[in-house]
Amino acid sequence: MPARIGVNPIGWTNDDLHELGGDTPLEVCLDEARQAGYAGIELGRKFPRQAAELRPILARHGLALVSGWYGAELRHRS
Repeated sequence: MPARIGVNPIGWTNDDLHELGGDTPLEVCLDEARQAGYAGIELGRKFPRQAAELRPILARHGLALVSGWYGAELRHRS
């Protein structure tokens, strides 16, 4: 089975420092991730948290959700 590689959306938008990539839409992130050849992407702050909403967005871009990531904000929410 060939390896499939996913990417973290931090290359487009930063989860901890919202001013870094804050103006980059989720659609741009997903389009460019797929164009770069990635098969999946990690969850980021701009992603819907409900599977029913997220699944069709990722499918539209031919991407799978490979993992979740929670930055420094997790310590404030726990």
